[in-house]
Amino acid sequence: MNFHVSPRLGRVTLALGAAGLLAIGSFSSVYAADPSTSTNSTTVAGTHRFCIPEWAAVVAHPGNVDILRAAGDCEINRRFVTLDGLTYLVNHSTVLTAQDKIDLLSGGSVNPASFVSEHAGLTTLKASIDADTTIPTLRTDIGKVAPDYRVYLLVVPKTHLVSAADGAAKTSARFVPLASELQNLITQAKDDGKDVTAAQAKLDDLKAKVGQANGLIAPVVGTLMPLSPAEWNSGAAKSVMQTARQSLHQARTLLVDARQDAHQIIVLLGS
Repeated sequence: MNFHVSPRLGRVTLALGAAGLLAIGSFSSVYAADPSTSTNSTTVAGTHRFCIPEWAAVVAHPGNVDILRAAGDCEINRRFVTLDGLTYLVNHSTVLTAQDKIDLLSGGSVNPASFVSEHAGLTTLKASIDADTTIPTLRTDIGKVAPDYRVYLLVVPKTHLVSAADGAAKTSARFVPLASELQNLITQAKDDGKDVTAAQAKLDDLKAKVGQANGLIAPVVGTLMPLSPAEWNSGAAKSVMQTARQSLHQARTLLVDARQDAHQIIVLLGS
C-alpha cells in the first residue's frame, strides 16, 4: 500500500522547519542599546568607544593629574556603556529565561558579576578616581578598573554563553512534540502496511541525540553564573567558559543532526 503525504505530515514538516531554527541564542552586539539607556556615561550620547586619545595624552603629559583622571574616567564610562547595552539586550531577549535575566541583571549571591553589582562598584571607583589628587593614587585606582570588574573578559562572554545555553534549551524542547508526532505517523504508516524499520531507527537516533544535547546544555548556566572577576584573575573562570563553549557547540551539532533525522523520517514516510 502506498503511503501518501497527508495534511498531518505536512504539518509535521512545518514543525520541523520551526525546530530547525538552530542559531543558538546570542547577542549580535553588546553595544546595540538605545543610547538613552546609558545613564552613567559622560561620553557622547552613551556611545561606546575606546580611550586611545586619552591614553595618548597621558603618554604625552605623564605628570598631569587631570589628564590621567580623564583616562580613568573614560575607561569606566565605556564600561558603563557596555553594561547598559547588555542590560537593554537582556531585558529585550526572547531567548533568556526569566530567572536568567534576573540573575544576569542583579543576581547578587548567584552572580557576583551581575550588571547591577558591576555598575555599583564602578560608580564607587569612579568617585574615588574623581577625588584623587596625586598621580600615585590615581594610578592605583585606575589599575583596579579592569581586574576588579572584568567587564569585557568575563561579563560580556558570560552573558553571551548564558543566552546561548537558553537558546539551545529552547530549540531542544521543540523536538519533544515533534518526536511524539513523528512516532504517531510511524505507527500509522506501520498500521497501513508500510515498512517503517528505517524511519523508526531514525526516530530512535533523533531521541538519543536530543537527550545527549540536553545533557550537555543542562549544567552550562549553573557553572557560568557564579563566576567572578577574582576567578577570572586566578585562571579558574577561563576553563569553565571554554568547557561551556565546547558543550554548546557539541549540543548544537547534535541538534542539527537530530533535525536531519526528522527530515529523513518525513522523506521515508512520504516515499
